[in-house]
Amino acid sequence: MLEYKGLHADYEHITITEQAVNRQIDRLLEQNKRMIPITDRPAQLDDEVVISYTGTVDGVPFEGGSAEDQPLVLGGGAYIAGFEEQLVGHRAGERMQVRVTFPVGYPVTELAGRKAVFDTTIRQIRVYAPYAPDDTFAKEVGGEERFDVWKAKLAERMQRYADRASDEDMKNRFMDALVERWQGEVEPEQLERALDIEMRNLQNELSKQRLTLEQYCQFMGKTEAQLRQEFEPNARKNVIRQQIVAEIARAEQIEATEEDVAAQLSRLCEENGMSLEDITPYYDEAMANRLARSVIEEKVLRRIADYAVIRRIEKEG
Repeated sequence: MLEYKGLHADYEHITITEQAVNRQIDRLLEQNKRMIPITDRPAQLDDEVVISYTGTVDGVPFEGGSAEDQPLVLGGGAYIAGFEEQLVGHRAGERMQVRVTFPVGYPVTELAGRKAVFDTTIRQIRVYAPYAPDDTFAKEVGGEERFDVWKAKLAERMQRYADRASDEDMKNRFMDALVERWQGEVEPEQLERALDIEMRNLQNELSKQRLTLEQYCQFMGKTEAQLRQEFEPNARKNVIRQQIVAEIARAEQIEATEEDVAAQLSRLCEENGMSLEDITPYYDEAMANRLARSVIEEKVLRRIADYAVIRRIEKEG
């Protein structure tokens, strides 16, 4: 039987200071700019305009030459040379003819070197300015009516995050210590299933970037078999971790109740900004089993911590 009682660990408790909260607010102020519509003057360079247009060559519309409500920063060089400059001096609501010539080396050969006319309407002119740390910022960015209320809630969220990170770090160190002590065997079938999971996780991450596994392999200069080999140490560790959790759960008679699974599902929804109705179409027996396993693992890790000798270290963050 694996000895899991009496482990030693340091628990670093991070107290989030007001200075840390203010630094986070400064970062958010830098990342978020306030959009200000311009109605009292014509467009000028560095303004962002929202335009709709239809382009024609010799009076005939061409593919890809039309757009509705397209944002464009004047002077940014995103459009054909001369296009953006012709919008300068016009006001929101104005309609005009923008005349340009496609470059000789334009990638669409049918348009290369051709003159085009874009029937263009400026829907809006706007600029972006920094927020001040005030109620407007709290309302438009933080979803709170008052800045002081939003700041207090931000501090609470930062503290919860720090506490959760400290808990996870300590529990992971407990598990790493138990993995090193474990003397069991990893069956080839178990390892292959774990590797399949690693590869599926990779494919899911790649799909978010609109990449395929084949494209990723080409970019990395590796085969799928080589990737699986690289994932093997982590997959093996995950199998051992699962066996340790199962062994301790049996010894401690730890189970996941329906209430536990429901609470885990609610937390999952909260962390991902979803409602129970949003996740219902994806909730099946397989997902319920995954939630149950995560509940059991959390309970096991808490039980290990209950038995452990923990030294609390206070730090400021």
